[in-house]
Amino acid sequence: MHSFCEACRNRSVALIKQLNESVIPYSLCQPCYQRLLSRALRPLEYFNLVSVHGREYELSDDFYDDDGTAYAAEEAIAHEEQLAFPTLSSLGGNVSRLVDYALVKWLYPSEVTAFLAEFEPNEVLLVLDEKLALNPFLLPKCLEIAAESLGIQAYAWVRFRLGHYEDPHEVLLFAHAIARCFPSVEANETILPALAKLDEKGLAEHITCLIGLPGNSALDWVETHCRSIRNVPGSFGLACAAVGITWERVLRWLQAGRPLSLIALDALVNCGTSAETLGASQWLRENPPSLQKPASFEAMGKELDRYLEQDRVPRTKNAVRFIKENWAQIVKQAGSSN
Repeated sequence: MHSFCEACRNRSVALIKQLNESVIPYSLCQPCYQRLLSRALRPLEYFNLVSVHGREYELSDDFYDDDGTAYAAEEAIAHEEQLAFPTLSSLGGNVSRLVDYALVKWLYPSEVTAFLAEFEPNEVLLVLDEKLALNPFLLPKCLEIAAESLGIQAYAWVRFRLGHYEDPHEVLLFAHAIARCFPSVEANETILPALAKLDEKGLAEHITCLIGLPGNSALDWVETHCRSIRNVPGSFGLACAAVGITWERVLRWLQAGRPLSLIALDALVNCGTSAETLGASQWLRENPPSLQKPASFEAMGKELDRYLEQDRVPRTKNAVRFIKENWAQIVKQAGSSN
């Protein structure tokens, strides 16, 4: 039980309150409770609460930005310097608060890795264990922190946590950590069988779990297991672009026809992503994929035209038009000789 308010951490707890569908109750002083209800937390108060509760409804991006600034406050906010959002340099030397920083941010901040590297891996993992003992719903973020900051050094920890789950949907929540922390053969042997157990809807939801696996094994799996799917959402093309699809494979899939041909076209479109692409996810903009081992623009364009002779629906026509207009971006450095 907390003796001090979880938000400000300097006043005594006045109430312990379950809000909406919160996993654990909030332990707050009266002023912080009122600010929480009014969506008017100061940045440090926001930071402290998210580090315990995660991004529950009251702390969601509907009300606060990634640095804890309230933009939907229902009361005036008195800004105080000592209640600013923490900087990494101010947290250096405190492993628990550094983990908090990584946990609070929407995406893992790569700059935190150097700070966590000053500690033994077990010190970081102990903090993650403490977080999960209090709030098991923080597991996805804790796995992300372990994967990004420790990599293979977190293998045993991730393996132990994974041992509590059998359902393929639950196993695939570990996919990123598995890809980062497991030897490649074991990562394939863990992720690919779980994907194979999913129905078409589940596969569409989880296919991006292939990202991080060696490209050939992931793409071979798609080629083998996805020939019978009826609907092809964009997630398939995104995954194939991200793992590194080659023109030789794109051509083979175009010749095979649907659904592989649609996946191939979507993969090429995703390879056209750049850091400035509007509407693309932040991950895709920060990790823009490219077509591997391309042929000449002319040769690839002819193959796309040949495909269009047999499949001229708006989806394929729009994809081919985009691809032919953006070859330089799709191949990036790999296409410098075209």
